[in-house]
Amino acid sequence: VLYIDDAKGLQRVKMVSENISSDITGSQGKALYEKVKNNLTKKYNNPKAYEFVGEKLYTEYDEFYQCLKYEGCGYWYSSWNLKNGGDATVELQGLGRGQGYLILVYESKEWKDIIKSIKQRANTSDDDAL
Repeated sequence: VLYIDDAKGLQRVKMVSENISSDITGSQGKALYEKVKNNLTKKYNNPKAYEFVGEKLYTEYDEFYQCLKYEGCGYWYSSWNLKNGGDATVELQGLGRGQGYLILVYESKEWKDIIKSIKQRANTSDDDAL
């Protein structure tokens, strides 16, 4: 998905992998995540990484994706602050037993300001409607 601002051009890119399936232990998803993470690390240096699983509920080796799906149980995520002021993130998400997908996002340095401006316009519009 490409997010393009009329005035500033391309500001955000979100890529989602095909679903990973029949991966009971999460090994395929972890390998894909590590490959993308390593490539981004070579380009942008070390990320802030949050990689844990089994904090709550799902703790068995074959419950990797269920845990990622359950809020607070697991998180497989890395982020980079880019030199130009933007951000890049990679995250492994769970869908269910043996199923998940990878998300890769790039945001420009202007992205947060654009979102803030959109929210301000929406709030102003809401206020004017009253």
